[in-house]
Amino acid sequence: MRSRMIDAGDAQPDGGVAAGETLEVFVRALVHDLRSPLVTVESMLSLLAESAGERLERDERAYLEHIETSVKVMQSMLVDLSDLVLIPEHVPDLASVSLQDLARELDEQFRPRVEEVGGVLHVGSDMPAVLGETTLIRTALTRCLENGIKFREPDRKLKLGLLAATAGPDVEIRIEDNGIGIAPRFQDRIFGVFNRLHPRSRYGGNGIGLAVAKRCVESLGGSIQVESVQGEGCCFRIRFRR
Repeated sequence: MRSRMIDAGDAQPDGGVAAGETLEVFVRALVHDLRSPLVTVESMLSLLAESAGERLERDERAYLEHIETSVKVMQSMLVDLSDLVLIPEHVPDLASVSLQDLARELDEQFRPRVEEVGGVLHVGSDMPAVLGETTLIRTALTRCLENGIKFREPDRKLKLGLLAATAGPDVEIRIEDNGIGIAPRFQDRIFGVFNRLHPRSRYGGNGIGLAVAKRCVESLGGSIQVESVQGEGCCFRIRFRR
């Protein structure tokens, strides 16, 4: 993904920079500065566990493992946050993107994962082209498909679908699943950053995947919404101009 760096063209009349650009630079610097101490902590923990070895009591080993897990979670959160910040707010030059070619790539990427959990993946055919940018659209669709795999109902065979059709001047893409669904009172929250609806011990991730999908879509002038019945699954509807 690409991001606009601050330069003379971004300067405001008073010599400042846009608030969004300032925030982007701040977050990127924060992510960079936090990675180094986390790597150090991880290395020190590894050395401590190796040097102490069998002298550690069971509770002490559990403490070390808990710290190591927390460090890995923080590192993962920084990676996701960096991905989010690097998505441009607006892409001015849109091009024609073949959804059919993109769907073929995603089919090859996700079908083994879906079949590994005993599910089925249905990918539509004859998908129209849209105005957008391939990498950003791929990222948005990937995050929605990953959401369907992650939040599947364990006692039900996973069914995941990727479909697209024209809708007036737009193309509507649908990513459908038959997973656990989302309660109505939470549906506005799922596109927020670090908004987790379930404990990490049950479902992994950092609660940022759908925020990334939303920013990718909106940077291209598109829209994304979710329809869901709790216990029955979700349908993400993404619209782009054609």
